[in-house]
Amino acid sequence: MLDFLYEHISAFLSKLTTSRRAGIAMMFALSMPMLLVVTGLSVDVGYWYQNQTALQSAADAAAMAAAMNDSRLGQSTNDSKRQAALPYAKSMADAATNQQFGFVSGTPGTSLTLAANIGSAQTVNSASVTTTTYTATASAPRPAFFSSVSGPGFQGLSAGTQSASATASLLTTTSNSSGGCLITLGTTGTDIYLTGGAKIDASGCTGTGIVSNSTSSCNSSTGTGSISVNPSATIVTSSVESAGCVYVNTNGGAKIVNASGGGASYSTGSGADPYATLAAAGFPKWPSQPSQPSLSNTVATSAFSLGYVKSYSYAYAGCSPDYAAQCWLYPYEFSGALNPNVVSLELRDGSDASSYDSTYVFTSGFKTSNGTLTFDSTSSIPATYYFQGATSTKKNVTTLSGYGLELSSPTITWGKGGVYYFNGGWAVDGSSPTMTVGTSTMLSTAYSGASNGATYLQEGNITFGGGTYYFDGGLVIGGSGNVTFGPGIYYIVNGPFSVTNGGTLTANGATFVLEGTSYYAFNGGTNLTLSAPVANSATNPTNCVLPFSSGSTTGTPYPQTTYAIDNTLVTATPTYGTPITTNAGSGYPGKPYPWDGTNGKGICGVLIYQTPTDSSTDYITEGTTNTVNGIIYTPAAALTMSGAGSMKAGTNSDGTAGTLAIISNSISLTGSANLTLSTGSSTSNYGLSSSTTTSQILLTN
Repeated sequence: MLDFLYEHISAFLSKLTTSRRAGIAMMFALSMPMLLVVTGLSVDVGYWYQNQTALQSAADAAAMAAAMNDSRLGQSTNDSKRQAALPYAKSMADAATNQQFGFVSGTPGTSLTLAANIGSAQTVNSASVTTTTYTATASAPRPAFFSSVSGPGFQGLSAGTQSASATASLLTTTSNSSGGCLITLGTTGTDIYLTGGAKIDASGCTGTGIVSNSTSSCNSSTGTGSISVNPSATIVTSSVESAGCVYVNTNGGAKIVNASGGGASYSTGSGADPYATLAAAGFPKWPSQPSQPSLSNTVATSAFSLGYVKSYSYAYAGCSPDYAAQCWLYPYEFSGALNPNVVSLELRDGSDASSYDSTYVFTSGFKTSNGTLTFDSTSSIPATYYFQGATSTKKNVTTLSGYGLELSSPTITWGKGGVYYFNGGWAVDGSSPTMTVGTSTMLSTAYSGASNGATYLQEGNITFGGGTYYFDGGLVIGGSGNVTFGPGIYYIVNGPFSVTNGGTLTANGATFVLEGTSYYAFNGGTNLTLSAPVANSATNPTNCVLPFSSGSTTGTPYPQTTYAIDNTLVTATPTYGTPITTNAGSGYPGKPYPWDGTNGKGICGVLIYQTPTDSSTDYITEGTTNTVNGIIYTPAAALTMSGAGSMKAGTNSDGTAGTLAIISNSISLTGSANLTLSTGSSTSNYGLSSSTTTSQILLTN
């Protein structure tokens, strides 16, 4: 190009006079450096423009990659979203620019930064819309080639940095549709039956309030149908969905109305089981009652009378010299029936954890009728207690013939964190026992002749602090006592969960799981104040386990497949192992084993879960006003309600509206039974509402 310019300029100058040639030559001489600078600058600017376009492509790709991976990465905070998405953003930025800048490899001078911001949820057309933005900034060195040249009277440009930014917005829209507060899953016969003064009030349920999956037709002579409302009975709901015919005996005063007294809307169809995923997930491994462990130190009852002990040669057992005053024991095995009759008896953890395995074994039952009995109240290490029930031998066959622990009227305190085995079950009876069970793990197996189940609680004030409890053979509560269940999960198999003869039953954040041939029966004038666990997070709760997973949750669903033993996660199902201390003579675990993987937590929102292989009929006999918060899920079982009283939802522990919903095979209300259902708050109605989530990604530069 310069040769071309030189030829043309020479031809032009040859036609000029000498003076004019000199002047023009001088002008060109003076302007030539500027011309070179302009030419060089145009080359550099073109390169910078190309770089800027590439950087913008990198920023666009990075922001889009972060937004597209948001759901899969499952992070819940701005910083965790940023950190999780950054590697994907860098990789996509390199791919979009054919590795021009080397963001992944960390080429000197280049950088890719990412910022995430979770916006507040907005309600748009009854749907919840949340916008999460990802802003990516790509930076690279800005080289200066010809433009860096300096000359007389001007300064060249120095090298610098150029960058580009892009923001990708992830719009997540979730719409909810209610599945009903009462869903009956039976496909034949009458799913919902009311007669007499019975009433179901589902006006507090959003969407479809009552759903019946039965395809039965109506029969006026028998007063039956898929849903049957007979004389003097009432259903209050905004809408009804039934796969069959709805029969209402209006001549007898029966009615289905909305909350204003007008007609309810009807639709034909069947409702999906909102907890089908939970039912299909399988059930936790039940622990087997271990055989009686053998300890290194054995003391016969005949040689160690708890009623009168002034001294004993073993340093780990000590009692005051005063008769029937105070006594405490350290772990070892007791043979023969143990019948303490002291004012105060305390079973403590071993004083030296390296020498004693902190396990008590009572080989032939433990009975006491008065005084104060304390288990492990001062221990820093929770102890293990094994109670072997009384035995009898017939035709050389030894069988259990009595409770492992039988308490009458004492004041009993169970320490926090222990593990208790009752081979033969246990019973609390008497005029006014007081018992407090700390947070623990418990396994109770009934003996063959135990008509009252593995655990029988009668009279007094009994409190379970919470944890994981297994009642193999049932849990029966009688008398007029007060029983409180703390936060946790309570398993009952092959026996009833039965409450009789009045009294008060309270559950705070508890889930009752019924398996085998178990059922629940709340009878008489029992006062019920029951609450299922209310999740402390709608997406990733830490105080309970999810009934199932969904696109909007990140917690692990029930039942869990991992287990924690001594705070160490394991993937295999735990078995009985070595004790927690160095005394390996017993071969017996010294700490609770969370066989179900929940670590003592209930199922979020679920009060009662009766497995779909258990079709035992459940019973509620109302006699007073009962407050019940939670979902009662009994897909294969029928529920029969009778009596004169009511059952309704109250307020959750966090102040939100409580949920009361029933999903069963069928339900029957007679007499003056009154059932008030409610959708409640979003943290207490897992599964009642089906949600549809859609995502849209928008890119802005």
